[in-house]
Amino acid sequence: MSLKTQNVEKDAAIGSLIREARKSRGLSQMKLAEAIGVTFQQVQKYEKGSNRVALSTFLLICERLDLSPTELVGSVAETREADTLLAAKVRECDQLKKQLDGIRSLAMPQPKAGTGTEGFAIGAQNGTE
Repeated sequence: MSLKTQNVEKDAAIGSLIREARKSRGLSQMKLAEAIGVTFQQVQKYEKGSNRVALSTFLLICERLDLSPTELVGSVAETREADTLLAAKVRECDQLKKQLDGIRSLAMPQPKAGTGTEGFAIGAQNGTE
């Protein structure tokens, strides 16, 4: 089997997993498309495997479906010894997502304990209402 044929099969397998995850969450192709900023036709192409999903789009799909990349493609990566590199990349993506989530949590102002309004009074304290 040629490398190109193997890649097409993997793209179709990943697309199928995306479709299954989307359907299991009761999302239409249109809703997923809106959530990731593409057309529903593009989601159709991803799910059929006729278009390869870019890594950034794949991570966004996982986020919108509330799945880690490993959860979504773990079964595909485990089926073939040749997919060891893919599995390593997916784990790396999981780690990067965790790091990004950590950075985001540091960048987002956290409400202070108490009435819940203390975090919103910054402008008033500085006289910049």
